[in-house]
Amino acid sequence: MSEHEAVAECVVFGVPSGSVDRMDLIVACVAADRPIARDELKQFLLQLLPAWQVPREWWFVDSIGSNGTGKPSRAKWRRNFLGNRAKQAAAA
Repeated sequence: MSEHEAVAECVVFGVPSGSVDRMDLIVACVAADRPIARDELKQFLLQLLPAWQVPREWWFVDSIGSNGTGKPSRAKWRRNFLGNRAKQAAAA
């Protein structure tokens, strides 16, 4: 995904889907250099990856940042995503 011209930073991680039929849900957290649609990124990835490896959820943020090793923390973004999803579910 980082090969796409609009993607400045990204991190991909799995979370429980909450469905009995599906074990994990792949989430892409994206910081873009320009506005970009989820469908544009999905189509880009479908040219490079099998469909089952393409994220099902997309979360667009201002920046990703990195930890002490210079890489984004998947654990941190997973916690942030799940916390955000729980807040949205409680508000609904």
